[in-house]
Amino acid sequence: MSRYQTATRKPFDRRGSSLLEFILYFAVIGMILTAVIGFSAEFVGIHNRTAIRREISRDGRYAVARIAAEIRSAVGVNSGDSVFGSGNGRLSLAASNPSEDPTVFAVDGGRLAVSRGGGGLEPITSLSSAVGGFTVYDVSVPGRSRAFRIVLALESVDSSQGNVTVTFETTAQVRKGQGFPD
Repeated sequence: MSRYQTATRKPFDRRGSSLLEFILYFAVIGMILTAVIGFSAEFVGIHNRTAIRREISRDGRYAVARIAAEIRSAVGVNSGDSVFGSGNGRLSLAASNPSEDPTVFAVDGGRLAVSRGGGGLEPITSLSSAVGGFTVYDVSVPGRSRAFRIVLALESVDSSQGNVTVTFETTAQVRKGQGFPD
């Protein structure tokens, strides 16, 4: 080798890597993997909470829509059997069909349930949600209308993803005969 060739040789023109380069490489890769795993875990958690909220929302929308439909089709309200203004409410509706009279909405075992014609309570919310509150308010105008405001709070049963509570409200009016005795 000539003197000229030795002088122009680049210092990093060798084959292989040093121990320090390996340590830095693995440290950078470790930081990147830690960040990716952290983001992935957060994404999975958000996805699970969203799925829980979606299911609770579906339960709540169905329940308040069903109660509102039953109120509209009822011929009256059994005020003596109903519980108004309480977080553990109960709504008893008089139906025109004797096999469905009374139609009762109540909380049973943490789930909202309906009973028709004095039969057993059948749940109308799923096992993945629990009733945090079922309040019925009588917002009727005496002598003019029979209307009720329903407030339903549903909570997630699975607390591993955090507590998810969603509140649903609706107001419905008895339409058949306006809910007053003939």
